[in-house]
Amino acid sequence: MEKVRAVVSGRGLELWLCGIALAFSTYTAITFGQFQEYEHAGEMFGTFGVLIIVTAIFVRAGGAAALLEDRHPKPLFIWFLPAAVTITMLPVIIAGGLDPEMNIFLSLFLFLLLAYTCLLLAVLVALLLVWPLELLGRGLLRVVTGKPDGGPLILWGSSGVLLTLLSVLPVIALDDLPSGRGAAAAVFEAVLGIEGSYTVTSPTTLWIVRAAAVVFAALILAAARRGRSPEELLEPRRAAS
Repeated sequence: MEKVRAVVSGRGLELWLCGIALAFSTYTAITFGQFQEYEHAGEMFGTFGVLIIVTAIFVRAGGAAALLEDRHPKPLFIWFLPAAVTITMLPVIIAGGLDPEMNIFLSLFLFLLLAYTCLLLAVLVALLLVWPLELLGRGLLRVVTGKPDGGPLILWGSSGVLLTLLSVLPVIALDDLPSGRGAAAAVFEAVLGIEGSYTVTSPTTLWIVRAAAVVFAALILAAARRGRSPEELLEPRRAAS
């Protein structure tokens, strides 16, 4: 744990994550001409996806705390990462990868704006996905190494991952949902298999949503029986004096 903290407190983790994002964007720019026209959008948004993931990992690993607290060194390269990614993607932008009919300077500004928006989205990803996966990984590691409190960590980590899936997958599985509160009711009807004001676009994804809902309900009941909150799991147990 001390080695991990040493890396997080320094520039090591920040440089590694920035390097991964830049390597992916550079590869995309170099191989851009090899893709078909309909694949260009996927490659462009893949670059944004990698940018979100590496920034979310950095935020969860301590980058946000370093900004709020009096820590040194402060995060530096992560703020320039979207601009650096934009520079590496210049050949793609100039070639009209974002929009062939858009002005080059407007495309450049739009790409840069989207890249910096990824920093904001990374905070949500860190909270909704990276943190639950961290709890799940810590719990599994505790179980494997024979340490106590592995079960509760797995319980809360799994619940967080499932909650994220239940928030995202219905949008993929269903279409023609009503607006407002009716959308939640339509999703509930779809999960239960009741006919309603929705259209199933992906039956397989809908079945995944149903399975995730069942497992999530079971985990919530198990957590209620344990009667422990996630906050109690984040700090190690103090040795009895």
